[in-house]
Amino acid sequence: MTKSVRDSKKSKPKIGRPKTTGPGQPQVVRMHDQQIAEIDSWIASQEAEISRPEAIRRLVELGLTVKARPKQGSRAQADKADAMAGGANRQGKRHGLLLTQ
Repeated sequence: MTKSVRDSKKSKPKIGRPKTTGPGQPQVVRMHDQQIAEIDSWIASQEAEISRPEAIRRLVELGLTVKARPKQGSRAQADKADAMAGGANRQGKRHGLLLTQ
C-alpha cells in the first residue's frame, strides 16, 4: 500500500505563529491616530510596501542615527548666566557681532 501525500512530513501544515524578525523583545506602544496616520503616509512614500511594525523599526533606526543639534538657550537663560558670572559677558558676542559700549 502506498503512502498518502498527506502523510508526508513536508506537506503537514505548520501549527503556531510564524517566525518573526528575530529574537528581539516585543514592545507595546500606544499611539494617537495622528501618529499612526503619519506613519502610514511614510509607508506610502516608500518604494516597497512594508508593514507598520517594520516601518516603526525603520523610523526608530533613522531617529537613532541622526545627530542631535545642540539646544540653543533662550535670551533669559543667557541673561541669568551673565548675572551669575558677575556681568563679565556684557561685552560678549550677540548675533555673531562683538558689541562695544
